[in-house]
Amino acid sequence: MHMNLRVPLYACIALLLSLNACARVLISEVIVDPRGTDSGGEAVELYNTENFPIDISGYSIMTESSIKDAVIPNGSIIRPYGFFLIADAGWSSSKDNLSWPNADYEESITLSNSDAGVALVDRNGQVLDAVGWGSSAGISDRLYEGEPLPNPEEGTSFERKPGMLIPFGGNSVDSENNSADFLIREVPEPQNSNSSAEEPSPASSITIEFSVVNTPSIRSLSLADENPTKDGIQIIPNPGGEKQIRIILNGTENSSFCGLLNFQQQSREFNFINLNGSIVSNLSMRYYEEPGNYTVRAGPCNSGYEAELSFEYEPLLAFGLDSYELKMGQISKGSSIELSGDSDFSTPERPTVANLGNRIIRLSIFSGGFEGNSSSLPPGIASFAFSESTENMTNIGEQPLDGPFLSPSKQVPLSLRIYVPPESKEGTYRGIITLSARAG
Repeated sequence: MHMNLRVPLYACIALLLSLNACARVLISEVIVDPRGTDSGGEAVELYNTENFPIDISGYSIMTESSIKDAVIPNGSIIRPYGFFLIADAGWSSSKDNLSWPNADYEESITLSNSDAGVALVDRNGQVLDAVGWGSSAGISDRLYEGEPLPNPEEGTSFERKPGMLIPFGGNSVDSENNSADFLIREVPEPQNSNSSAEEPSPASSITIEFSVVNTPSIRSLSLADENPTKDGIQIIPNPGGEKQIRIILNGTENSSFCGLLNFQQQSREFNFINLNGSIVSNLSMRYYEEPGNYTVRAGPCNSGYEAELSFEYEPLLAFGLDSYELKMGQISKGSSIELSGDSDFSTPERPTVANLGNRIIRLSIFSGGFEGNSSSLPPGIASFAFSESTENMTNIGEQPLDGPFLSPSKQVPLSLRIYVPPESKEGTYRGIITLSARAG
């Protein structure tokens, strides 16, 4: 009989120890950064997830500042599905809301506001639960689980789910990942051992993560009109050079925008830049590019074009000479002097004619003759050829004589010969040879 009585007794003790070892007490809410003074305003709430009471005597609160920042006194028992509130010394008078319940136990504790954590430790030094906030790199290993929560904002608290998601549904969600298990309460709701018990509600959670980005958008697209006498936007080419067309985009700041210039079946890409607070693009167009209607399209880079405008690149009839004054030197009576032109617009000693517009032109040439100090010579003493050769030259008259057609950006030599008749009087003569052009 004696042996039979001892076996059930030991079996009962073993069962009781097993229940306490497996019992789960979790940190259910933490007030880290109260609106008032931190001293007396910080608190850690515990929750019994089981349907039987749990003795937490000798359990301790571990923080960054101390392994045993607070030690729960003997005789402390959490009833089934009940709460136990541990607060900083002075809680009863310093808590943010005086209507909040008093703490079950007060002791000086220190909860850092950033990159820190708090843990519940049992009598054997085993960490039962931990909650961390801030950067994991700055938190002690045993003071957080999984991914820490963000650093708290003043006056808020961390509450374990379900929490306010399911009122009176307890705080039992524990995936050992702080960021998934807790939510942020704008208005804390600490509970103590006198608060109503809350049976855990079955709950599961899905963490959803997404980023809110600044979607680039265009409000307007504009460029300056250079010929207000005509409808629409007109751009006048720069004869023989480049035209810088400034396109102004009114859109989302700190975004990248790209553009596309379309003309007939051709297109050209370009980029916008941020210049002194404005989003602009200096689009370069050469003088010889075809006249007509061009379309500018713009949009966020790596996305579709969402804005466009059109302009007319106006027809330009223009040509130039690289020689404006030629001194032929001395010429004997009854003889001539020749000067060969070339196709190099940078050699003024050898005349060149260049088409500086964007239309085909037809050149013409004429002269009014040459005047000396006491006499004159007719225009026919001068002859020309639109080539480098001085053979097969044509006499210049007072009426325009047609020359070659010249395409945009093309150049042609102008060679000249001056013949002095034997009866000419001595002296210095000056005359003007005029070139003109019309659309070809």
